[in-house]
Amino acid sequence: MGKRLFLLFVFAFSTVTVFFSCSQETQKTTLAPEETINQFLGRTYGKLDETHNARIVRASSSCIGTPEGEIDCEPFRDQSDDYNSDYYMKLQRIDRVGDQNAPTDEKYYVLVTGNGASCYACTGMFGVFVFEWRDGQLEVTASAPHIIHGSSGEPAASWELVQLNNADYRGWIARHAGDGRAGYQFKWAEIHAPHDGKIVPLFELTTAYYYSGPWYQNRPEGKQFPMETDLKMDVHLDTAAENAKVYPLKITVSGTVKGKRLEPKTFIIPFDEKEWKYKPSREFEAYAKLMEI
Repeated sequence: MGKRLFLLFVFAFSTVTVFFSCSQETQKTTLAPEETINQFLGRTYGKLDETHNARIVRASSSCIGTPEGEIDCEPFRDQSDDYNSDYYMKLQRIDRVGDQNAPTDEKYYVLVTGNGASCYACTGMFGVFVFEWRDGQLEVTASAPHIIHGSSGEPAASWELVQLNNADYRGWIARHAGDGRAGYQFKWAEIHAPHDGKIVPLFELTTAYYYSGPWYQNRPEGKQFPMETDLKMDVHLDTAAENAKVYPLKITVSGTVKGKRLEPKTFIIPFDEKEWKYKPSREFEAYAKLMEI
């Protein structure tokens, strides 16, 4: 009888152990995607600072642990305190893409943005990531955690995840509210998308440009100076090119240059698959120079 009880105990213990192991494995593979993503952000940016509800990238961490060329170190430079800033990184959005009835086929596009907390002269910062399911685990397949951009310590305020081709290739379009100084005002847009395990810039463009001309401070209210320039570029994806690796851009330029109205003109900007970015024509670049100081 003692032997039977011993064997029964061994069997029961083995069953409990196997069940516990299976439960652990199930827990490992069924961890909520949002929790997995937040754990990853903790490893990337550090512990959440509850006071600011943000993960803080310190100015003293200049370029440490980031791939070469991924981060512009200028905002962290030591020569002047005016350009040193901590960046308060916050999770802005998680976009789920795919069939929700087949969760392991879904992708998660994650956007994190950060303000330059103590430096008006600095830029903002953002990080973007793509997560996919691999062998039951949610893993990062493309990333760029520290992209310096924006102005006045702020990143772009407007973000849109868009489909860049007919085969579900997606990326972010960031549109900046604008910046200005001494009579000049600007708005601009940029596109970032996955490529070879990274998130890379595909295009950056000034989309609105205003210059009042000389003596802008003495401009009579409601009147236009003869030298006033006011240009706008409307940017859209040309989805008519159904078989394109990446949709071309369709850009229409309109406005006035030095007081003279410009005839609206539309350009198609092709995508260069070898360089993996948009390559404007010389004619378009000539128009783009009209929007430079």
